[in-house]
Amino acid sequence: DAFLCTTEFNKQKLMEAGVEEKRIFIKPNYLDISNIEPSYGNGDYIIFLGRLSPEKGLWTLIRAFERLKDLRLCIVGTGPLEQTLRTYIQEKELKNISLEGFKQGAEKDNLLRNALFMVFPSEWYEHFPIVLLEAFAYGKPVVSSNIGNMPLIVEHKKSGLHFKAGDADDLIEKIKTLIHNPTEISKMGMYARKEMETKYTPEINYKILKSIFEKVSSSP
Repeated sequence: DAFLCTTEFNKQKLMEAGVEEKRIFIKPNYLDISNIEPSYGNGDYIIFLGRLSPEKGLWTLIRAFERLKDLRLCIVGTGPLEQTLRTYIQEKELKNISLEGFKQGAEKDNLLRNALFMVFPSEWYEHFPIVLLEAFAYGKPVVSSNIGNMPLIVEHKKSGLHFKAGDADDLIEKIKTLIHNPTEISKMGMYARKEMETKYTPEINYKILKSIFEKVSSSP
């Protein structure tokens, strides 16, 4: 009777696949932030959080930080690239890049809270990554690739910056832009947290879902 998708981009893809527009409803992902205290503009490293696989843009990220030797990169997660990345980092003696492995609970929370901002360099279409909402919840802007859903979740120059997917030079430029403008990091982080509070809470999500059910159940 109906299809739920998380963004307008996903809606367009469903329509391209032949689904009638009237049967498609948008309901984003959400996150409970009631126990998350934001930390604006604080941190001494940049964080990546996600699966360590080629499509996530890890090599673009590594290539960028090979040249950003004065900046620390904290990579949190596990996946098929983990050992390859670890070997590469050791062989190249990239002292500014650390692989933290899989983290959850308080450990993950602390890593997010103490980061300056997040980089999300994915090179394929993502659905609606919860890690973006986690960054927003802690008041952290996101430097994200500019494909698929990411530009609809991370607003350029508001809750973060966009760079061309797979382009290490552009990623470096955007990271430097934030590093050289610490007040912008705080400002974007505050905007990101406000987005969480006004769009992506469980209460708001419930209202959206309830409204969709009511529309579908009352349609002929």
